[in-house]
Amino acid sequence: MKKVTKVVLLFIAMLLTITCSLGNLETNVIAASRVKELHAEEIFHGVPGTTVIKNLRTNKTYAYNLQRSNQRFTPESSFKVPNALIGLEEHAVEDEYEVKRWDGVIREFEVWNQTIR
Repeated sequence: MKKVTKVVLLFIAMLLTITCSLGNLETNVIAASRVKELHAEEIFHGVPGTTVIKNLRTNKTYAYNLQRSNQRFTPESSFKVPNALIGLEEHAVEDEYEVKRWDGVIREFEVWNQTIR
């Protein structure tokens, strides 16, 4: 792949990870007092989603459905395409038939605690 494609894929992967909070909930609750609520119901059309936007110039944070943004979720399908391309490009996997065996370490999400085929 061209270098530009790699950079674009890396940028997409980084954007997708922004919604994954690595901090603890206590930190998020404290920060919630400084968050201005967004009213974006018409954009989400009843879908139980969330968005958090931070203006780096003013240091103000805006959120829609802040309570859901404090919950941790696995990335699911949003990571499959960029991760597959990056894995193939960097030879982390040989092909689509390679099996990644579970190392036995218990992790937070049950779906991570198994062999991946």
